[in-house]
Amino acid sequence: MASAYDVVVLGGGPAGLATALSLRSLSDCSILVADAGEQKRERAGESAPPDLLAPLRRLQLEANFLAAGHMHSPGSAVRWGREQVGYNDHLLNPMGPSWRLNRPVFDAMLVEAALKQGISVQWNTRYLRAKANEAGFSLTLAERAGLEREVQARWVVDATGPLARFANDLGIKKRTDDQLFGLAGFSTVQSGNMKKQVLVESTPEGWWYAAYLPDHRIIHMFVTDAPQLRQLKSAGIEGWAALLSRTQLLGQALEGVQLTPPEFHTFPIYSSLLEQTFGEHWLAVGDAAATYDPIASQGLYKAVSDGVMAGRVLAQGHEQELEQYDAGVKERYARYFEQRCGLYGQERRWVEADFWRNRQVVGLL
Repeated sequence: MASAYDVVVLGGGPAGLATALSLRSLSDCSILVADAGEQKRERAGESAPPDLLAPLRRLQLEANFLAAGHMHSPGSAVRWGREQVGYNDHLLNPMGPSWRLNRPVFDAMLVEAALKQGISVQWNTRYLRAKANEAGFSLTLAERAGLEREVQARWVVDATGPLARFANDLGIKKRTDDQLFGLAGFSTVQSGNMKKQVLVESTPEGWWYAAYLPDHRIIHMFVTDAPQLRQLKSAGIEGWAALLSRTQLLGQALEGVQLTPPEFHTFPIYSSLLEQTFGEHWLAVGDAAATYDPIASQGLYKAVSDGVMAGRVLAQGHEQELEQYDAGVKERYARYFEQRCGLYGQERRWVEADFWRNRQVVGLL
């Protein structure tokens, strides 16, 4: 790790790496991507819309993506707002099919591209604090062994996820319109077959998402709010199984499928917007700038496309481009949240249940 960079990207997820790659395609500046975690880690979002190919094309990664063995998705089956199951397939979409991603392979593609372009990528490197100076920021980063390093950055990109740690340290607040949690179980298929469609089903306590993954695993994630999550965790795997057994769409899809016991991961789900996405020598991108509910199916596409745009803005470095970027992030979030509230408002079968009653109140904010 050098002691000074033109740009330091805090966060090695798709948004941070896409920003670094986009910037590198337009500039030969020195770039460090620093991430507090391991390179390989479990991700909840495994599906992506056809539109994902557009930003990958701009990063010159479309061919790499298409050769990586990701699965086409036949669309989704949804039981939401009514007893009947609705279907949404992408066979006639002019953009092509939607995708079921092998996330470790996808993430490795971005990392490999960054390294090939001379971008320094450091894992297990945690952002601690920042001090502004005339040249940008002096950042204190800590490696796993506890060794602290001072790194000078002319520009800092906050790609630290929903908590926006860097922007928060600068006193920039995030407006959180709603917060949910996803309890995801990852299981390996031992025998039997599951439908290749994405399955979404609402229940009185929240809603379920299930998908078959390219590595012969399935994810089945239950999305709910904090009180229900606490009850579910206290009930253990028996409580999880009891809730799953009361589903109809998912229950039928899993009949005859033998699975290993699930490995559980909890994911916070925010609908939130950073009050200010840029400032003197810094820019926020991805979930640090705006966080979407996975029901919108925009997470990964938003991360990569916003990263492409952020890289272009940094290459220009002009106030006008920064203001346009900020306005674009806020306009897209407003559109998303209106659509998201409308979607939750469609479920009227159990409006007296706490989860759905709370979502109706959220929609009035």
